[in-house]
Amino acid sequence: MSSYLDKHAELYDLFYTGKDYKSEAEFIHQCISRYSVNSKNILELACGTGNHVHQLKEYSYNILSTDYSKDMLAVAKKKVIADNVRFEWMDMTNFTIEKGDKFDVILCLFDSIGYVQSNENIIKVFQNIYDHLSDNGIFIFEFWNGGAFMKQYEPYRVRRIENEALKIVRISETEIDYVKQLGKVKYSIYLAEQNKPIEVIEELQVNRFFFIQEMKALLSQAGLIPMEFYNGYNFSSDIDLNSWHTVSVVKKQLK
Repeated sequence: MSSYLDKHAELYDLFYTGKDYKSEAEFIHQCISRYSVNSKNILELACGTGNHVHQLKEYSYNILSTDYSKDMLAVAKKKVIADNVRFEWMDMTNFTIEKGDKFDVILCLFDSIGYVQSNENIIKVFQNIYDHLSDNGIFIFEFWNGGAFMKQYEPYRVRRIENEALKIVRISETEIDYVKQLGKVKYSIYLAEQNKPIEVIEELQVNRFFFIQEMKALLSQAGLIPMEFYNGYNFSSDIDLNSWHTVSVVKKQLK
């Protein structure tokens, strides 16, 4: 399922202006320094509009950033122009890197692993990550913690953005499928630009939430071993019902 299509992709950065990508990138860099010293090559899955790589490029890594949404990639390519970054379209459930390159670090941030909804496809993703990691490499990813999501999610939410050029109202309506562990979010966006009629954008996004023990089991089926689960982008391992965005650092189980 594609998300953030067309105009929604162009508006994406406006909706997340308050997200601290700089400090998140700094945390990722610290994780790499802690768990995979001397790493140089990074593969980023589901890069979106390139906000994390825009910060990570300053650390002199060689980065391949990928996404399934061509519209998001188009925004990222305009934003991030650097000799050490390149972008490619990629389906994370079935990707093959040219020349069979291995990576010191693979990233999948901002809960993007949840777009892969079935156990079968999640294991495919993890197996592909295993195959593309160097022996001493690490996989860093973020996911919705099920307990926190079910406790804190808002069934109805309104976000308003206004500047000299436009006015935006985004309505988010969320339903939970408890059996399949899915959060289904219907977005209705009303966009008013100067001298233009009001534009209405609608999109349904479906994202899976996970529990820690479940995630350990899914990783282990692909030969991946979690070294740590963190409460967001900090080095606290106190996972609780407030740990909505859980970040994990994973290594390969060598054969």
